[in-house]
Amino acid sequence: MPRDVDYNFTNANVVNGLFTYSSSNTKTRYSSALVSWSDPDNAYADAMEPVFEQALVNRYKVFNQLELTAIGCTRQSEANRKGRWGILTNNSDRVVTFSVGLDGDIPQPGYIIAVADENLSGRITGGRVSSASGRVISLDRVPSAKPGDRMQVNLPTGISQSRTIQAINGNVVTVSTAYSETPEAECVWVVESDELFAQQYRITSTAENDDGTFTITGVLHDPDKFARIDTGAQIDQRPISVIPPGNQSAPANIQISSFSVVEQTISVQTMRATWDATPNAIAYEAQWRRNDGNWVNVPRSSTTSFEVPGIYAGRYLVRVRAINAAEISSGWGYSQEATLTGKVGNPPKPIGLAATAINWGISLNWGFPANTSDTLKTEIQYTPNEDKSNPILLSDVPYPQATYTQLGLRPGQIFWYRAQLVDKTGNESGYTDWVRGMSNDQANDYLGEIADDLLNAEDGRRLTEQIGGSVEAILQTALANNAGIQHQYAQLGAVRADVLIVTTTIANTQQALADLTTTVQATNSSVDSLTGKVQTNTAALEQKMTSVFNNDGSGSAIYSMKAGVNMGGNYYDAGMSIAVIAEQGKPVLTRIAFNANQLVLMSGSNGNYYSPWAVVNGDVFINSAFIQTASIDFAKISDTLQSTNFVSGQTGWNLPKSGKVEFNDVIVRGTVYATDGHFRGTVDATDGNFAGTVYAAKLVGDLADFSIARTLNARETGVPSGGVVTGTLFSVAQDPGFARKVSVSGSFIASITASGAGTGSYIRIMVLGAVVAGADAKTWSSEGFTFMVPAGTGNVPVTFAINNGVNAPGTVTISSASYNVFVSRNASVIS
Repeated sequence: MPRDVDYNFTNANVVNGLFTYSSSNTKTRYSSALVSWSDPDNAYADAMEPVFEQALVNRYKVFNQLELTAIGCTRQSEANRKGRWGILTNNSDRVVTFSVGLDGDIPQPGYIIAVADENLSGRITGGRVSSASGRVISLDRVPSAKPGDRMQVNLPTGISQSRTIQAINGNVVTVSTAYSETPEAECVWVVESDELFAQQYRITSTAENDDGTFTITGVLHDPDKFARIDTGAQIDQRPISVIPPGNQSAPANIQISSFSVVEQTISVQTMRATWDATPNAIAYEAQWRRNDGNWVNVPRSSTTSFEVPGIYAGRYLVRVRAINAAEISSGWGYSQEATLTGKVGNPPKPIGLAATAINWGISLNWGFPANTSDTLKTEIQYTPNEDKSNPILLSDVPYPQATYTQLGLRPGQIFWYRAQLVDKTGNESGYTDWVRGMSNDQANDYLGEIADDLLNAEDGRRLTEQIGGSVEAILQTALANNAGIQHQYAQLGAVRADVLIVTTTIANTQQALADLTTTVQATNSSVDSLTGKVQTNTAALEQKMTSVFNNDGSGSAIYSMKAGVNMGGNYYDAGMSIAVIAEQGKPVLTRIAFNANQLVLMSGSNGNYYSPWAVVNGDVFINSAFIQTASIDFAKISDTLQSTNFVSGQTGWNLPKSGKVEFNDVIVRGTVYATDGHFRGTVDATDGNFAGTVYAAKLVGDLADFSIARTLNARETGVPSGGVVTGTLFSVAQDPGFARKVSVSGSFIASITASGAGTGSYIRIMVLGAVVAGADAKTWSSEGFTFMVPAGTGNVPVTFAINNGVNAPGTVTISSASYNVFVSRNASVIS
């Protein structure tokens, strides 16, 4: 299991600074696995799950298979993970052995240790602490580290802790956060970075020697192995050495460029990456990414370039590594980041995502917007949580498929869905809004489908067909099939009683079959004295047991019992069947079915019997029921429906047939009709209309507004003849539901002073183009005015306009030392 590092070892705290490594040879390396598990869809029979690691198959060129038995495993995915765990663990089998002093008694088998071996890593990444004070640690040597790297220290209590390096000055290191306890002198330290990690091993044994030392053995531990197994994550191996692997150098001169081509009259931008050939390399592995996205793999190739068509605008980075004939890889070689111009933004989102209810499932449909021909897939997520938390990947639907059906759901089950498009270069559109989906909750639809499934199956046909023929006909058919027969009968004239038992067994290359049929029949024939016709009335019982398995993998076990009466030419029967049916490619079906006009369950004893549950002519009667979850299309309550915690005036709810419903703490959304009521507390409403008269002891809200002691002082000189001076006094907000009444009180004085003759001067107060006050003269004064603002939206300005009608320039003045504005809803309550 994943585990943090428990203790650190370096060349400084092992005997002679020596680590000894060993591993198995290639003949014991597995590249595939075959896992046996129990399949619940096949009666828990053993099934085989093959697992392959293609990279290991290509590497070892041999088929070496690991065979496992997963005891108690009932899921194919779990079996796959067990096999993959076995393959990857087998191929990470490096073993380390070393000797240490008394601190070898601290780590126990199962602990994870970090090993910093400078002979393998190629750098000084470990040693001992000289002294420590708070966040400042003095080391015994200068580390190969930089700010941002991590330093692990063995603390006095025997545990290992890691901190981020904030600064380095020679052999003095400052960490970002102090350790939980101050490191002591001679404590061991190890540094790690993204370019060089310490090796991790899980201790398998510790042995005490006779000279005060301990010998420790551990097997390689890969902390990323579990992510590779569980999610298929593509994670690079943790680098544990900077020594060039087999002297294979990384590719150099990696360049990024782009060019444009026209496809179906549309210009498509293509990115091209090139690099120089690397000595001794036979192949290259490359990756690219846009902005800060994930790395996208390019197929392994021997060429020194690759192209990515249909790119989006953004910052692009490419990295390449070389592989030589010994399958040794170089480190990554990186390009300079390049900004390319392609399609702007991300792919558009799917349109019209909709969920449709179907029996036992939900059907999803969506559409593709324009310019999405380079779509790779539609990624769908879902969640059962109404707050949309913890979404789960449902499916990756390949383009251009625009439908998906989720089956196997309970009736009325609700999920939330969203979708996004992913193009062939890995760009994501972002998810759509959540869409609610619910599987079909109509009982009639399910009952019809359930009945059809039964009637079309072998057990349904056996349940509903008439008890077959006369005893003589059954007897002749059995003799023709070489079946075993036991027959007993008694007859007196036209009255006869038969008991017939027929056993049939078949075993051949096509099938194995065993059948047991018991028929009990009583017949009475009589002659109608009026018509002279012979009437035969028959009562029969049939019990039949059949088990069969075919060579195509299908099989069934069916038990049926029926009672039938043929009277007056009419046939009546009742019966039941118990069946297990297995068909190729379908889940195993187990079913019990009854056929009767009345299905009655009885309970009680000693003559005190009653029926708690019955079905009569299609109606279900239940005396008392406890139901965890119910979905009801229509219900009639003959008395009272109430919650289990109902206390009048306190908790719960009560719905009596009298109509006097009581809810304690209720939320109502929609329209409420009531003739009377009492409210205590706060009533919040964003909008509302009262058709009648409202009486209230106190009203607080948007009923009226006012502004007092406003001033106005506008003066303009040199206004030419015919010139108009305009301005705004104030504005009034409209209401979409009603008109507003505005009253202005205060002393207003306006004048036009000019030396000359002429007519046409006016002083006007305007609202929406209409004059609400003023005079067609050179002077005007008023103590107030009133006007209406119609219903609507927006702000209505109240303006003034003064026209100089004198044939000479003049001075225009309008002022008010103090005026008040009152706004209210238009109403008439004074007579």
